Amino acid sequence: MNSARHLAAWTALAFLASASCLFPGAAWAQDDGSDTRLRPPREYPDSNLPRAPSLRSSSLSASGQVSAGLVLYRQKCGDCHSTERGVEGIGPSLRGVFNSSAGREKGFLYTTALKYSGHIWNTAQLDAFLANPAYFMPGTKMNTANMPDPEDRRNVIAYLMTLQ
Repeated sequence: MNSARHLAAWTALAFLASASCLFPGAAWAQDDGSDTRLRPPREYPDSNLPRAPSLRSSSLSASGQVSAGLVLYRQKCGDCHSTERGVEGIGPSLRGVFNSSAGREKGFLYTTALKYSGHIWNTAQLDAFLANPAYFMPGTKMNTANMPDPEDRRNVIAYLMTLQ
């Protein structure tokens, strides 16, 4: 193994190890044997951050209004993200983001946290991330765009679902 690959492997391993130290209660989830991603813990005592919804919630759906989602997208996301495939800004293009792998855009410089997260951007994952990106994925660059209102998140997700 060359030294660059070796360093990358150790960096990823160190990140995974540190994530469980930074967030007591984080655990490897293997509910059905197929999910081995490190999930954020359910509770963060002494935190004033808005809570992200549970990833196990079966009541989550993207039943939002697409038109309201477009307005919110332009207000909260459009300055950093494009909806054109391959056109990046401060953040990656969000064209085709729904049901895709995190860190998927070729040529965009993702943080280690996002690139190696293993997340698939489904309704539950997007909802949790949009509620509080820094809480959901420690180490992400997107740490100022909290969207605490569940209705706003549903609307933005409904809009993102149309960008296929």
